[in-house]
Amino acid sequence: MGGRRTVGTGNLGADPHRRRHRPRDARRPGRRRGPDQAHAVPGPRATHHDHHPLPRPHGRAAACPALPAKPRRRRPDRADPRIQSRRPPRPAPEGGNRVSLPEQMTDRWKHRPQPSPDRLYWHVLLRDNPQVRALAREGQERLTAFPGMHLVPPEWLHLTTLIAGPAQEIDSNQRARMIERTRDLLTQVPPAPVTLGRILYHPEAIALAVRPAEALLPILHAVQDATRHATGREGVLDTEPWLPHVTLAYSTADQPAAPVIAALGRHLPGCDIVIDTISLVLQEGDERLWNWKPLAHLPVGGES
Repeated sequence: MGGRRTVGTGNLGADPHRRRHRPRDARRPGRRRGPDQAHAVPGPRATHHDHHPLPRPHGRAAACPALPAKPRRRRPDRADPRIQSRRPPRPAPEGGNRVSLPEQMTDRWKHRPQPSPDRLYWHVLLRDNPQVRALAREGQERLTAFPGMHLVPPEWLHLTTLIAGPAQEIDSNQRARMIERTRDLLTQVPPAPVTLGRILYHPEAIALAVRPAEALLPILHAVQDATRHATGREGVLDTEPWLPHVTLAYSTADQPAAPVIAALGRHLPGCDIVIDTISLVLQEGDERLWNWKPLAHLPVGGES
């Protein structure tokens, strides 16, 4: 009627050859389809020897079988400390004092045994350097107003590098070997340019910093090596960490530090020098007697 189109019966009902068009009773058993899937019973699954089911992507994953534990690595035996190389000395960081500014000066020798035992030291002696003597004199003149200050004599201005050990424990043969080995090692070490001027304060002493410390490390390493080779001992650093310095005065009394610091300040005029010699010195008796006996003066970076 009037252009109304008739629909063929071939397009009605389920097509048994197309998916989801099969009648419900013709669908394969065990497949969950349609709204009745909640009541569907899954069919049995065939097992396969090579089939390994993976955990589902949602929900809590199934626990994986534990892997066999790795055997614990056995820690290596600790090296014999008698043959283990020691860590090289660490210089104090630039810009720091030996310690923070003290509030009180104290007597250096109040609790030290007197007389002091004789000792062998590796010193850089600076008595022949006019710049260092002039700088030390300027600082010491400001300290003369304070009692309880033992000023270092100009002829014994020094930079302590290493304490080799008690003199009675290092015989003459060991001293000779120590000197010769140091002489050989220093031929490969260049002279060290350094600067003095900054003031360092300690409750027992007042000193000039010698910087940079790194410039002096090759000299320190040479005397340490020679001392160990000749005596079997490392020697002892004057400070830890190592901070090269030239002492101006030692404190011999208890007194407030603030007036001393105010009079001397934090810096003296800078002084640039080159360290080109080191000496083995025997210090006998009480420190304040300055009974020093140089045993050898060894050049740095050249032949004797």
